[in-house]
Amino acid sequence: MKKVLFAALSISVVLGALSCASGDVSSKMSFYHGQTIPDEFFKVTEWSPDHVAFEIRVDFKIVHMYHVLLDENGKPLAEGWFKVAKMGAAYTAVMNPKPGRTFEAGKKYRLCIGSESPEKVFITTSSYPCVSDYEFVLTEK
Repeated sequence: MKKVLFAALSISVVLGALSCASGDVSSKMSFYHGQTIPDEFFKVTEWSPDHVAFEIRVDFKIVHMYHVLLDENGKPLAEGWFKVAKMGAAYTAVMNPKPGRTFEAGKKYRLCIGSESPEKVFITTSSYPCVSDYEFVLTEK
């Protein structure tokens, strides 16, 4: 009986921890600056209130990287996984804002690129380590 009770409690604790980690955990995280790569390796090729397109020429050593676009207050505005190119070739990342949010000219943004999803990192810490950072301001067209 004690074993069954202990097993049930253990499962409850694990499920409780997983439920806390689900949902929009990225808005609860702090995004720590990674390596600042020179601006010439990043280019905003186009943007509108509903998307921003980047051309990125960084040779990451893994196939997929998680991209988080933060607003001027450090809150996630857009995020997702992107396949990154190897051997110095550029890749394109088109990011759409979360529902109810838009991109605006004149505001400062930060692109944080990491190797894990915020959900996975949030299980152990609320600090997200950016591998690479790019800060920029969207200019009027």
